[in-house]
Amino acid sequence: MKILVRSPNWVGDSVLITPALAGLREHYPNAHISAMVTPWVKPLLAQNPDIDELIVYDPKGKHNSWKARLAFAKELRQIGFDMAILFPNSFHAALITYLARIPERIGYAADGRGFLLTKPIPVNKTTKHMLEYYLDILRYMGIAVQPQRLSLVLSPADEDFAKQLLASSEIDGFRPLIAMHPGAVKPEKRWAAERFAETAKLLTTKHKAAIILLGGPDEQELRQQIRQLAGVSQVIIPEA
Repeated sequence: MKILVRSPNWVGDSVLITPALAGLREHYPNAHISAMVTPWVKPLLAQNPDIDELIVYDPKGKHNSWKARLAFAKELRQIGFDMAILFPNSFHAALITYLARIPERIGYAADGRGFLLTKPIPVNKTTKHMLEYYLDILRYMGIAVQPQRLSLVLSPADEDFAKQLLASSEIDGFRPLIAMHPGAVKPEKRWAAERFAETAKLLTTKHKAAIILLGGPDEQELRQQIRQLAGVSQVIIPEA
């Protein structure tokens, strides 16, 4: 059996599907499970033991045209998937699997896409944690799953990078060690830089902690701003 899992587009949401991936693997131990991921999510799930294969879909680059997307759907069709499980709610996510002619397509009937799914799940409008929201897809499929711990598996190269960072910086020996990720794709979702700086300063002075500011290349200026505002040496920006 071949299963295609459509991962959410963003890193945080993709972490929250890891319990659902574990439940899916447990229910289908012999299935070949492929995850369709964006380039920026790929490193996050590359070491996940519940996934056999990553298929990169780049809506902002290589697949940023309908011609390219139709060609991509054709490639999926040629693989011969039996089932697609859609974690994101977008119309576009359902359309790709529909064009790929995957026989069973499961996801929430959101964004007007219910007619593209073979098993549209009614959207539960009650407030619940996104982890449960994703697990409910499996429950609708008849898979009994319970909330599990989130999973983030590192490669040996990732572990070596972390060890080298700690060994080569002035934070070595400080405890506790706290990581902050101040960035967000949408600026309106970001906590103010001044608030991050205030929190970092409090943690370093009151609790003798060291702070690592995480982020991508586009967030370098933001991290520098926070470090400058905090004004303490224990706030570190790791080099890529």
